[in-house]
Amino acid sequence: MLALSSTVSRGGDLLQAQVGEELVMMSIDAGAYFGLAEVGKRIWELIERPTTVADLCARLTDEYDVPREICETETLSFLRELQGHGIINVVAP
Repeated sequence: MLALSSTVSRGGDLLQAQVGEELVMMSIDAGAYFGLAEVGKRIWELIERPTTVADLCARLTDEYDVPREICETETLSFLRELQGHGIINVVAP
C-alpha cells in the first residue's frame, strides 16, 4: 500500500523523450504511452533515486505554491496511477 512513509523510485523499462514542455514516456512492458506535464515531470526527476513520499511532498511544497495537504493527496494519487502501470517501485515501511 502506497503511503507517505513509502519509498518510491523509478521502475520498469521506459523510453522517454522531451516533447515541448512535456515528457513523453513509453512502457515497453505495458505497451502504453504516458505524458507528464510540469509537476509530473518534476516528480519523475525527483524519484530517480529512492525517496519517501513525505520527502517528495516536502520538496514539492518548497518548489510550488501548494498547500501540503493538497500536495500529499495529489502526489499519492499520481504515484498510485504510476504504480498501477508498473512504472515505479514502491517499498512499504
